Amino acid sequence: MLIPFFTFILVVQLIRTQQMDNITVIFNADNSWKANMNTEKESIFQVNKLYTKYCYVRISLLKSDPGLLIIADYQILPNTSFHENYKQGEKIDRISQIENRKTRFLKLKTGMGQIYIYVKANNTNNIYNISIIGSNEEYCDNDCNNNGICQAKGCICNKSIIGNDCNLIAEEVFVGTSKLLNISTEKQIKYFYIDISPLKNQKLKIDFNVSYPLNSIDDMSDLCLTFWSTPGKSLITKDHYDYEDQFPLYYYVYWQLIGIKQGFSEIFYEIPPNLAVFQNQFLTFAVTKDWDTDDNTILQMNFIQDGITDDDEMLYEDENDDSDKTNKLLSIIIPIVVVTLITLTVIVWYLKRRKRLVKGVAKQNQQQQNVQEPEKCGICLEDLNTAYKAIIKIQCGHQFHLVCIQDWGKKQQGEKQCPFCRRQFNPDQLQ
Repeated sequence: MLIPFFTFILVVQLIRTQQMDNITVIFNADNSWKANMNTEKESIFQVNKLYTKYCYVRISLLKSDPGLLIIADYQILPNTSFHENYKQGEKIDRISQIENRKTRFLKLKTGMGQIYIYVKANNTNNIYNISIIGSNEEYCDNDCNNNGICQAKGCICNKSIIGNDCNLIAEEVFVGTSKLLNISTEKQIKYFYIDISPLKNQKLKIDFNVSYPLNSIDDMSDLCLTFWSTPGKSLITKDHYDYEDQFPLYYYVYWQLIGIKQGFSEIFYEIPPNLAVFQNQFLTFAVTKDWDTDDNTILQMNFIQDGITDDDEMLYEDENDDSDKTNKLLSIIIPIVVVTLITLTVIVWYLKRRKRLVKGVAKQNQQQQNVQEPEKCGICLEDLNTAYKAIIKIQCGHQFHLVCIQDWGKKQQGEKQCPFCRRQFNPDQLQ
């Protein structure tokens, strides 16, 4: 049953590879390789051997393309249908794609077999430079823009700096405080972050009090403030609305966006107990003014610690933590493995039991054959129980008159065989 499935997968992969640029990466003496590519066709870059700890992939685009996807996998071609299961920063760079950057960055492990790097773009009239290097050193995306420290799990940004590569300035806010914003008339975006590590297994509530210009109250289209929540490191950018029609729709799940209405409103975040040390101890968010207005807008935000309730919807989503996805995958794999092992155990037990039964029946038949001796001599056809003739049992277990079996053996040429079962016997051992 599994053979047709794997055959189908192999055929699909062969068809895919025929429709792509297939490039085998051959490294220089310094473990580096680079090339200039166009986006007219999809491309697969294959890394066969690399004797370093990491394999770094960097892409620099001539023009921004929010649809340019880079995804990698070990030993098999990457499957874009399961992109959500690929680890950010290692097998996929969804953050740079979400932020519509001109760069992409992957940090792959070596020693996992062949590495396949897949690149696909929406804009087929574009050019990019790709460089692949092997190194034992720790490198981060854009070297953290000199605003942080590069560690094994990524950039640790300096105070008031946020972003996957520490590229944006943000204002820190605190639980138990309020923030009053007097937002000017221009279209704009403001970034904030709050330390949620003290709120593990607690709930953070954010209250909004907004006062729109008087001439906007009757025109709901002028209510232009949006709250963008980014619990991971992906950030909404100022020009988001300029390229949103090119953006993959499935990436919107990595944001929580709420239009801020006139008056009072609130949202809740349930903070899980297992925050990652580096990526997720800060909740980053942005407030955007999506178009220009005639007057300023006043917004007050209150940050309140609250207890956990089961009725509120959890809005917190960790885009870098694959634990939930791993658990779901394990919940599928483990039962399959257990059932397979149980089935194999039952089959082995059945085969061994059947073998023992066959041997037992054969032994029983042999014993019955030995016990159920004929009452007459098979050679002279006289009764065995004759007082004047000696009786003997030959090697196979059959009985004859001693004189009869000796004469039988003398008359036979070559090998001497039992008249009943044709098994060999030695006449010299007959006494």
